[in-house]
Amino acid sequence: MRTIYTAMAGWASGQCVSHSDDSLCLVYEHRSGVYHYRVSQAFHLTADTLMVTLSVTNQGAETLPFGTGWHPYFPLSAANADSGTGERLLAGTGAVAGRVSFASSYRRNWILTQLAPLPRQWVNNGFAGWNGQARIEQPQEGYAIIMETTPPAPCYFIFVSDPAFDKGYAFDFFCLEPMSHAPDDHHRPEGGDLIALAPGESTTSEMSLRVEWL
Repeated sequence: MRTIYTAMAGWASGQCVSHSDDSLCLVYEHRSGVYHYRVSQAFHLTADTLMVTLSVTNQGAETLPFGTGWHPYFPLSAANADSGTGERLLAGTGAVAGRVSFASSYRRNWILTQLAPLPRQWVNNGFAGWNGQARIEQPQEGYAIIMETTPPAPCYFIFVSDPAFDKGYAFDFFCLEPMSHAPDDHHRPEGGDLIALAPGESTTSEMSLRVEWL
């Protein structure tokens, strides 16, 4: 039987270990199956930037593949997004593959190498060849958000829901998700971009979200 890896571990289970007026640190420890690990996520806020540092440490007895990533939500409305050098469609869900109505224009219109309106229909797809930087403009609100990741995340996901099955959704938010690895890299040759961590080893990624006034 094939093992299915998900991003669901740790929901609402983290503990706050420190906080101040401009910072917060959360810790989660996972003890289930072969994966035993500790995750810390530190937030630091300045006048114009939110810095997020994510670290994971393998506390298990075996060398295992690990990756990092985020699932940040942004207002949609009239938002445009420019995700730098994303080059190709990497992976899709069955819901996307089955929507014949936009299959012919998918690759051409949704690879965001320049500022362009986000689609107002279901999207849940990953892209590779990224430089780890993105720009999200909200002209009506007068600001842009500049995303940067360190080390540069090679993949990102775009998620837009759909009121056809998500009742109450009004195309009012989307997700631009930086990832250190591709979807399903656990099942790719040599683990794709996942990092093999020996017991006690760690990997760290950073994401900054900076506000720029238009």
